[in-house]
Amino acid sequence: MKLIAKPAVYHFKSRDVVAVFLSEEYEKEIYSIIPELSFIKEKANLSSFKGKHSEAMFIPFKNFPSLILAGIGKRKKVTRETLRDNASNVVKICKKRNIPGVHIVLPVFKELDEIAVLSGIAEGMSL
Repeated sequence: MKLIAKPAVYHFKSRDVVAVFLSEEYEKEIYSIIPELSFIKEKANLSSFKGKHSEAMFIPFKNFPSLILAGIGKRKKVTRETLRDNASNVVKICKKRNIPGVHIVLPVFKELDEIAVLSGIAEGMSL
């Protein structure tokens, strides 16, 4: 898989797969991170997703982008290793389902610098 950093402009198509990294407080942040994914509220039951570290859930949709929710645990405790583990889980899901590409969407981490975030994701994708 390729890792390409893009600005926060999203134009997802129904055939896309989007991985969203969410903390345990995701209910407060999910719709503000990506307003384009607001359909989740009506189309998916997220009651079993808790946002715990290394938790992952694949949600296929027919007329909307499919989602991979990746739990990162408590937001204030996120590290480069947390992101690496979750990126690795996302790649495993993609390989298992023969998904050739995925958009990874991250919240802003004030506690980590951009290089640590991107290197953690890149390392996880290459595991």
